[in-house]
Amino acid sequence: MLNSSLVIQYLESSLGYKFIDLEITHEEILDNIRKFTLVTFSKYFPYQERTRLDVVKDKVEGYENIFYLTAENEIINVNRIVGSSILGANAMTDMLHPTAASLLYGDPISRQMDLDIISSVKNPITFIFYPPNKVEISPCANNIGNYLVILNVVHPDHFGTIPINLQDQFLQLCLYDTQSVLYNMRSRFPTLQTSFGNIELFLDRLSDAENNKKELLEEFRKSSLKYSKRKKIIIA
Repeated sequence: MLNSSLVIQYLESSLGYKFIDLEITHEEILDNIRKFTLVTFSKYFPYQERTRLDVVKDKVEGYENIFYLTAENEIINVNRIVGSSILGANAMTDMLHPTAASLLYGDPISRQMDLDIISSVKNPITFIFYPPNKVEISPCANNIGNYLVILNVVHPDHFGTIPINLQDQFLQLCLYDTQSVLYNMRSRFPTLQTSFGNIELFLDRLSDAENNKKELLEEFRKSSLKYSKRKKIIIA
């Protein structure tokens, strides 16, 4: 599992840390990654949170079908909303309904299949996301009940949710963003004078960071269309 220490070790190795001290501290590097790199990566390969929306408690004052969303991480957009007819107040007591029982006690794969079936046979739910944390739902059961809302969010800043098959790409993005920061700092001083003579600061390598990042993001864009957690839109 990826963590802060592994990210720093990768960056130091890639930036030649053993041969020249970096001008920024570990915490400054991680702060830049958390503020910018993680957000950029999450736009293409988001983490997902599932939350309950109560149509009474979460309603925005003055509106009938706009609600507040609650999430542990910064919300990018809403991936899916599942209707409230069997997920509402009676779902916990209507144990004779096989679909309700499956949703409450079934395995995760069966639950997701049931949710897909429900979504296909019910009237489709449309929604509009209003950043940072509001959603407008139509049609809306605005008297009682809950919606299951699946959110695309920014990955937590401990990096542990980055999928194993995407860790190499994430580390590459971290490297390019860190190189860009170093380039901006070093470009004023092509060489560093020390008691051992002048030391080259590898500006030629750092100057390519922005172009390398653009190429990587284009790869992200193409790959993200196949990413299983992104909402897929089918046009007949």
